[in-house]
Amino acid sequence: MANIKTIISIGTNLFSLRSLFFRYMTRAPEVLPRSIHTEASIKLWSAHRGNQLLTSGISPDIQIVKKQPETLLVYLPCLEMSAIPDLIEPGVVLTRVYIFSFVPGQTNLFIKDLCTKLLYALREVEIGILHMEAFGDSGATLPPARPPFTLAITDGLWLHSLSSPFIAWLCSSIDLGGCNKRIGLELVGGDVWSVACLDSLNIENPSGLCLKNLPNLANLECQVILKESCIERLELRNLPESLAVSFGIARAIRKKAWKIIDLDDHIWRKITGSPFCWDIGNPNHDGRA
Repeated sequence: MANIKTIISIGTNLFSLRSLFFRYMTRAPEVLPRSIHTEASIKLWSAHRGNQLLTSGISPDIQIVKKQPETLLVYLPCLEMSAIPDLIEPGVVLTRVYIFSFVPGQTNLFIKDLCTKLLYALREVEIGILHMEAFGDSGATLPPARPPFTLAITDGLWLHSLSSPFIAWLCSSIDLGGCNKRIGLELVGGDVWSVACLDSLNIENPSGLCLKNLPNLANLECQVILKESCIERLELRNLPESLAVSFGIARAIRKKAWKIIDLDDHIWRKITGSPFCWDIGNPNHDGRA
């Protein structure tokens, strides 16, 4: 009889645990309280087919789910200025935001103004990865946005196929100094010749740097590589043979124990003085070949 009671007790406990697990796994997602920004935020992301915020409930009581797991696209040439709200729902957490322009030739000033309004609207939103792509030369010198865009990015800033003037404007207009997470930087494609503009972002804890497909890049001079936190990833690929690597940059790269490092052969040789990289990550090496 005691054994039967024990078996029943164990079975009851297992059933209770299973019920708790099921309720935990199937519970409704956390939603944000409705605000004056709710409807405009939903409408903005719904402007592109197959691209919308997760919501709960029905109008007029619809609410935005706090954590948005999917990539959300904004194709700026399809938008009117009035379609971008002054503020996107505060508190929403966006896994990835992809802002795309692709206007052949020049990015006109209207597109830049759309971009400005959108980045300001994101000031009270948490963004995992901000991915911006295909912004050309405006044909004019662009003064930095003031006040700057203060964004809360937690994982990465990816800048793909941006012209040199546009990326200079963007980096001087975004302030990431308030971000307490480690942020990975990607600069891929485009006609940039210098990466010094990345320092204007004020990133305190960069986790890594990817520079790829930059045929005009002249050197690697920027503080990002020198930061102690920048040890997760270093990717320098499809960069010109003429790329200059200073002693200070070479030494910083050599001394770090990178988790992921992927460099062009000619950059390996400039850093190590050898086709072999036996001393990468050796903190006792002084950086000389």
